[in-house]
Amino acid sequence: LYNTHGYRPQKLQLKSSSEYQDAIYTCSSYGPTFGGHDLYISNNANSNTGSHTYSGLSYQAPHGCSNGGSSCSVLAGSYGSWKVSDIEVFYMSS
Repeated sequence: LYNTHGYRPQKLQLKSSSEYQDAIYTCSSYGPTFGGHDLYISNNANSNTGSHTYSGLSYQAPHGCSNGGSSCSVLAGSYGSWKVSDIEVFYMSS
């Protein structure tokens, strides 16, 4: 796992005061979506450019981003309009 800035993997904490309380957002017509679209992978993401990030809606913004910022490029290289070439989603259970 890596990102475009070479940051080490990090676990982002869910914000307790967010109006978007979903750690994982579910919708049958979406791909994997985390928080209030903090990280949104569109359906059929390898054939369109609908995926995007918006840092700090449900999760604390990662290092290098402000909360509620569409200018954050840490997670995917840019805010939006990108096509996914490869994605892995992991599920942790206790």
